[in-house]
Amino acid sequence: YEAYYHEKVKYFKETFSRCGSGTVNTRADESYVTKLLGYFKARS
Repeated sequence: YEAYYHEKVKYFKETFSRCGSGTVNTRADESYVTKLLGYFKARS
C-alpha cells in the first residue's frame, strides 16, 4: 500500500507541475491558511 500511495502522490505533484500549478502539503491539525500564505509568498 505504501508504494501505491507514493506512486499516486508523485503522479499528483507531476500533473499539477505540468499545468503550472504547485501543491501545498498540510495535515488536518495544521492551519491551511498559513500554508497558503507561505505558498503565495514563495511564488511572488
